[in-house]
Amino acid sequence: MENKNSHADLYALTQERQESLRSFIGRFKEVVVNVSIPDAAAIITLKNALWYESRFKEELSLTHIETIADVLLRAAKHIELEEEKVGNAKKHATA
Repeated sequence: MENKNSHADLYALTQERQESLRSFIGRFKEVVVNVSIPDAAAIITLKNALWYESRFKEELSLTHIETIADVLLRAAKHIELEEEKVGNAKKHATA
């Protein structure tokens, strides 16, 4: 029996308060690749699943993006920024 994800698995995803964007997007991608869903619906589902204070969620709310590939590209940029901020915070905390 195949271990396919369902639409319910996709809609049940939520980003935890302290979960990194990298971790959450990884979980999202694992599910979305196994679900047949239009890009527009996948984008709305992703936006609704993001932590409510997420800057990436704000961007998705303010910017019209048509494909899930474009959303994931923007997510990668936000992940890079998030990780850079964590690195800078550690660097400045030890100074």
